[in-house]
Amino acid sequence: MTTSNTPFKKSKTCPVTTADQKPAASQSSDTSTPALKPEPQKSLPQGVVYLTNQQVRKRYQIGNTTLYRWINDEQTCFPKPHHLGPRCVRWLQSELEAWESRRA
Repeated sequence: MTTSNTPFKKSKTCPVTTADQKPAASQSSDTSTPALKPEPQKSLPQGVVYLTNQQVRKRYQIGNTTLYRWINDEQTCFPKPHHLGPRCVRWLQSELEAWESRRA
């Protein structure tokens, strides 16, 4: 059994902001691997900013457990995350700012 020494590259599957969207790269003419069709990008309205789990935790200086405790607690009314893909969860910055202003 032979193994390949080629490193696995993760592809960016979901945008963080509208500025991060880039045109799809052209397919190479390598005949050894079948060409995959690129998934269509969802168009986002201008000015929409999504924050990652890590960015939200850093914003409030909390851990992962606390973040998900806030999401599941009805008393805190913390904004629910948006699922942009099977493994892509983001929060809208505008919803977080609205939540902050309600708590102040």
